[in-house]
Amino acid sequence: MKEQDFPGFKPLELNDRRTISDLLALAPPLVSELTFTNLFIWRLHYRPVWRIYNDCLLVVMQGEAPFALPPAGPGDKTAAVYFLFKQMSDSGTPPIIARAGQDLSASLAERPDILILPDPDQNDYVYLTRDLIELAGRKYHQKKNHLNWF
Repeated sequence: MKEQDFPGFKPLELNDRRTISDLLALAPPLVSELTFTNLFIWRLHYRPVWRIYNDCLLVVMQGEAPFALPPAGPGDKTAAVYFLFKQMSDSGTPPIIARAGQDLSASLAERPDILILPDPDQNDYVYLTRDLIELAGRKYHQKKNHLNWF
């Protein structure tokens, strides 16, 4: 897939950091993948392209199995989803948003033209600070072994 498959989208570059970070700061996403640092780290593997649509950041990851990340920012995310799906369909890419948080899923749940499927393999890890300090119990045994090795 080439960048020109998505009119108005551009490849992610280091000098995009300020624009993307500023937009994300206006309405911080609940999904951990949506940070400039994370997008930039994975840029060679996923080849992300991005654009802003109605105050929403839209990102398409052009890896082996292309997908979009959920729209982020202060704009109308439902309108951004439909715009994104049209752009993806027009380019011959299946309109898929991966790693969407509960907030977006809940807002789109009643729409008959959108299928929402859970993907537990993409859930974020949430740790309690005390658990990470103590690393007690079987659940943290492997992490404690790594720490001891260091």
